[in-house]
Order: sequence, then structure tokens, then C-alpha cells
Amino acid sequence: MLKSSIKKIGFALIMQALILLCSLVTSLVVPKYMGTTQYGYWQIYYFYLNYINFVTLGYNDGLVLKYGGKKKEDLPIERIRSANALMCLLSICVAVIGAVVVNIIDISYDVKYIYTMLFFSMPFVCIFNIVLSFFLAINHQEIYNKVNFISRFLTTVGYCVLLFVGIIGYKHMINVDFGIRVIIGIFCAFIGSYFIKGKKSNWKIGLQEVKENCGNGIFITAGALLASFMPMAGRVVLENSATIEEYAVFSFALSVLALIVTFTNAAGVVFFPILKNLREDQLIGYYEKIEKIYDYLIAVALGMYIPAVLIIRYYLFDYSSVLEYIYLIFALCIPLGKMQMLITPYMKAFRMEKKYFIANLLGALAMLVGTDLSYRMSRSIYIVALVTLLTFILWNLLLEQYLKYRLKINEKRNVIFEIFLLLVFVLSSAYGNLFLFVGVYIIIIITLSIIFLKQYIKRDNKIKRK
Repeated sequence: MLKSSIKKIGFALIMQALILLCSLVTSLVVPKYMGTTQYGYWQIYYFYLNYINFVTLGYNDGLVLKYGGKKKEDLPIERIRSANALMCLLSICVAVIGAVVVNIIDISYDVKYIYTMLFFSMPFVCIFNIVLSFFLAINHQEIYNKVNFISRFLTTVGYCVLLFVGIIGYKHMINVDFGIRVIIGIFCAFIGSYFIKGKKSNWKIGLQEVKENCGNGIFITAGALLASFMPMAGRVVLENSATIEEYAVFSFALSVLALIVTFTNAAGVVFFPILKNLREDQLIGYYEKIEKIYDYLIAVALGMYIPAVLIIRYYLFDYSSVLEYIYLIFALCIPLGKMQMLITPYMKAFRMEKKYFIANLLGALAMLVGTDLSYRMSRSIYIVALVTLLTFILWNLLLEQYLKYRLKINEKRNVIFEIFLLLVFVLSSAYGNLFLFVGVYIIIIITLSIIFLKQYIKRDNKIKRK
């Protein structure tokens, strides 16, 4: 089981490395050529695009919970096809109604265009997520990762072509994104035709399947969306209070954060179907193993701060104001990575959906109120970033301690190490002296390497004694 898990995680990390490369190209090219104003409008679209999945009301997470670990031939396919058809029909209805409403209400043309395109994307995003969720459930993670890579690669190429020929408007970028989502949606319908086409149960049975999956998954989906919203809450505050240029710079900082946690997010996605089929006593052992992997991944990820600062200083001049607070955003990768790689998969595996949802709802509300009040009182984006970091750390610690209590894990060393790592990172980077940070970071990596080597030798000696 462990060897199989490592292979799947390894493949997922390779795919995520390729996705990271595409994202890196996008992050370097798009903000440079678009300028802060156009980039700001494009980021509004891209931000809310992540929350379209809620139109399925937890159906995708519910089917992964229900069918995770099963074989393709063991699925009640006629019932599933009927339910999938109903969900696609629902997404089309929501898209049409939403687009009509947006064009009726009195809002600016730019916002109206952005939201209209978001609604038009819904049916294709729905097909994409349903098909890939089934592949994930039946342990075909390689298809899940490959399609995600193809989607990201095509969008990256599309953006770069537009910008290099001098077409820099945010509307053109949105059109390219929408066109590729249509292509990928059709492609997913083709490769996942087994889950869509063919003999179906009657609509009543399909509706029952929809209710069961949504009932099982709604709290997970809502909880996951709220968790992903927490570090982004400042964007909502600044969208309505700051200038579009300030919003663009803050959004750029958060896009860098998204790049850094690519690997922890991929590992969390792969881990869940595996964890779901383990006994409770096995889950405890796996938690400690995954936690060690997480510590090393995060330690390496923090090193990305060095090239990020250099690129902003000497290449992305228009975004240089982000250097005032980007280290605070970067530090979020420590609690955010833990949430993606351990807390979310384990709370799903233990079927703690409602607790997960309530915890994230309270955390999201606290984050939204905290960032809003801090900006109103200070008019400082630095303070918004600081409040975001402190609130997320506190929320993450509380949720992790509850999960460890549930697992009966009394080990505190990892928590102490992570807090120490966070403090060292923030203090060494707060002065803006990159040489100081490089020196401290090298010491951290050397120390971790020595610890890892000692653990490896100790384990090897135990095996030899046996």
C-alpha cells in the first residue's frame, strides 16, 4: 500500500511540476505585459472562477466519498449516468439564469462582462469536474493529473500568444480561457463517455443519486471552498475598497502563494482515496509519515522566496510595492500546506464533513471581518497581509489540534518545528535583506538534511538488526 501510494504521489508531483512550470510562465509573462489595471480585472475573473464548482452542490466530493477505492466495473453505472445528466442540466440552467440576471442588474460594464463569462463557463467546468472526480474515485489519478496539465498548458500557450502579438486586454484573456475550457470540457466528455453516455436509470433514481452525493459532499465542498477563500479574503476587501492597481498587486502576491503550494495541494488530492480505505489505526501511522514529508516540502518551498524577490525587483517593476509585504503572504504556505496535505484529507477520511464546514465557515468569517476592519482602520495593505497570516495560523493550529485529539496523537514536536520555521522565515525576511535570508535558509536546509540523514541511518540499522 505504501509503495503504491509513493508511486502515485511521485507521478502527481511530476505532473504538478509541469503545471507549476506553466503557472510560472503565466505569472512572469501575464502581469509583465498586461499592466496593473488590465491584470487587476483579469484577476477578478480568475479569482471567482475557482468558486464555480459550488454549482454542483457537493456532488463531486460526494461521489468520491461514496465510490472512492471502487473498481470501474463495480459502479452502478446506469444510476450514475442519470445523475450526471441531471447535474449537467442543472449547471446549464444556472448558467443561463445567472447570465440573464447579471445583464439586467445595474453594475459596471467591466463587472457585467466578467460575471457573464463566469456563468457561461459553468456547464463546461461541471463536466470537467464530474468526469475527473470519477477517475479520481476509481484510482486513476494519472488521468486526473494529465488532464489538469493539458488544460493548464493550453491556457498558458493561449495567454502567451495573445500577449506576444500585442493583444493585452483582459477581455481577450477571458475569451481565450473560456475557449479552452470549452475544448477541455468536450474532451472530458469524450474520455469519460462511459460515465455519461449509454443506458440510464429513470430520472427518479438519478435524482436520488444526486441527493445522496450532494448530501455527502456539500459540507466538504463548501468547507474546502471556505478554506481556500480564507487566505484570499483580503482580495474581496480590496476589490471593493482599494484601487484596481492595488488590488492587482495584492492578487499577484497571492498568485505567487498559489504557485508555492502546488505540490502540497496535489499530494492532498492523491492521499484522500488512499486514506479512505485504511483502518483508523493505520491512519494514525500514516499521519506521522505524511507530516514528515510535509515538513521537508515546505522547507524547500520557502526557498522559492529568493527567486521570487529577485524577479520582482529586476523584472516585474510595476509590482515592486508588493515587496513590502510579500514575505507575509509567502509565510502562509506553512499553515496552508498543512491544511491541503493533512487536515483536509484526514477530516474527509474520518467523515467529519460538518465539523470541517463549520470550522472553515467560522474561520472565513473571522478572516473577512478581520481583514475588512484592519483595512478600514489602517488603509494599509501590509496590515491586511499581517492579519491574514495571523488569523490563518491561529485557525490552522486549532483545527490541527482538534484533529490530533481525534486521532489520539500527542506528538508536539512537528507543531513546534513549524512555528519555529515560520518565525525564522518572517524575522529573517522582514528586513528586506536577501543575503540575511539566504544565510539563514542555508542553515535550515543543512540542519534538516542532518536530521533526515540521522533518521535514515537509525531506520537502516533497525532493519539490519531484524
